[in-house]
Amino acid sequence: PVYIVKPDHGCQGAGIELTTDPCKQSPYAKDVVVQEYIGSPLLLDGLKFDLRLYVVLTCASPLQAFLSTRGVARFASHPWAPVAPSNQDDLLMHLSNSSINQLASGVSNKWELPRLWKRLSDDGADVDQLWQRVHRLVALTLVAMQPTVAHAYTTAFSVPFGRRRAQPSQ
Repeated sequence: PVYIVKPDHGCQGAGIELTTDPCKQSPYAKDVVVQEYIGSPLLLDGLKFDLRLYVVLTCASPLQAFLSTRGVARFASHPWAPVAPSNQDDLLMHLSNSSINQLASGVSNKWELPRLWKRLSDDGADVDQLWQRVHRLVALTLVAMQPTVAHAYTTAFSVPFGRRRAQPSQ
């Protein structure tokens, strides 16, 4: 398998690399996220894409959140091919980050979700089922994160508005 290594403090595609050795030390950061690279992604017009979705968390405990329908699909700008030594450094093929793809192509690499849903539907996909699966994935992700988020929220906002927390004595 191939792995994608992303620096914890990176942005705009900086420091991202593909590797077959997930234990290889990244030269860009000591803290990284390592994920197995999807070897056969869904493509549109031969391009890899991802979804940028937005979730508003209105309450940490009990958990309450809303998934926006205003997300976007972000496309790579080079046609996708399976990872090989000859293309594993082609980030314009393997990444859909807007910052690197828009800079390279000079045009937006984003589609609003309604445009994506129409295209997928025209191609025969069951978009309603796909959106339900996205909702479920978001819900499961939030449930997995809920204890950590609830603790962070409680720690940050445990003092009633307008009152100061007593400072620890020295």
